[in-house]
Amino acid sequence: MDRLIVMNTLRSPYDNGITILLVLFAAASMLSVAISMICLGLIGLTMIVRGLRYRDYPGNVPFMWSVGLLVLWGLLMIPFSTEPWFSLKMSKRFALYVALWVGACLIEGEDRRRLVFWAMVAGITSNAIYTLLFEEYQIDGTGRRVTMVQNSSMTGAWIMASISVLMFAFMVSLRNGRLQLLLGAAQVPILFALYLSRTRSSWVGFLAGLLIVLLIKKKRLIPVLALAVILLFVIGPPGFQTRVTSITDPTFRSNHHRIDQWKAGLELVKRSPITGIGDVYPKKMIHEFTDYSESRPTDMRHIHHSLLTAALFWGIPGLVFLLVLMGHLLVLLIRAWRKMDETEPYRQAWILGGIGMWVFYNLTGLADALATDPEMSLVFLVVVGIGIGKSDPGLSRSE
Repeated sequence: MDRLIVMNTLRSPYDNGITILLVLFAAASMLSVAISMICLGLIGLTMIVRGLRYRDYPGNVPFMWSVGLLVLWGLLMIPFSTEPWFSLKMSKRFALYVALWVGACLIEGEDRRRLVFWAMVAGITSNAIYTLLFEEYQIDGTGRRVTMVQNSSMTGAWIMASISVLMFAFMVSLRNGRLQLLLGAAQVPILFALYLSRTRSSWVGFLAGLLIVLLIKKKRLIPVLALAVILLFVIGPPGFQTRVTSITDPTFRSNHHRIDQWKAGLELVKRSPITGIGDVYPKKMIHEFTDYSESRPTDMRHIHHSLLTAALFWGIPGLVFLLVLMGHLLVLLIRAWRKMDETEPYRQAWILGGIGMWVFYNLTGLADALATDPEMSLVFLVVVGIGIGKSDPGLSRSE
């Protein structure tokens, strides 16, 4: 017993260091993928040193096999790529799945869950406030699209929308009125920046994710959500109304462009159904082997569809493995929700937010390539990982 106490005391500096790195990682993931990946690497290095010194390693994770299938297949397809060296360089994207492991294995106990969540809130709120203070925009929604700190109206909007869904999950899960008010206040600049992004896929995904959260936890608020959406559309600026109605208009410029891209992508998948063309920019292949008529050259660096992108990069087996992984993660989240301990409100909120995030990520991915966007995927994986993580009743449960 005495030896166990001594060992735990010796490990505490490592635990404290990991906690600090987790908080930095959570805040940085809202602002910079480069800094967050550095933090992720330092977390992994600290865990390796601790493991070697004390023979103390995290246990197995239930999603290891489904992640492994996708990563292994993606790596095996590199020699068959149209540009093997470029695909090898891009294979670094698979390192993002470490975030899933970090969320599930290291962000356990109410103390760490609380710290990581509020670090994310601080990071995303700072991002939104910076956007509103320093970027040019028109309040009527007709001017330049804001790009947030990410310098991308799409990536920035995806992160804003998905974290807003997570924050709503906490608002309906925590029983502390002051914390709920604080989260409500933080939502104001976030949702305003999301509106100014004019990113339609993030709007649709946000509403879908929020709807799922309310269906699971607060059904009585669904009519309030519906009324708010209707009022926003009716009294909203004409530019906003036009942007919303364009979602279902196949003749709208960007919609027509996406349809052309999807047709061209399907033609390339038919040419290489097993191996795909590799993790490359498809512009050259599309112009050489399809009838696609280029109208927006800058968009040819990717196809606006997560599932089609997976099939294009890694063949139909790659698509199947991605679907298996996404399905497995959802099953694990649902299982965690069913086994949830009501005495752990932060864990409950993380699971609920993880389900909302899963809906957002996969639905929005039907109009944009979220599965290959490093910044959005990093946020998605760590949130879902925390939701899947095991309960630890031995740590503080205070709100």
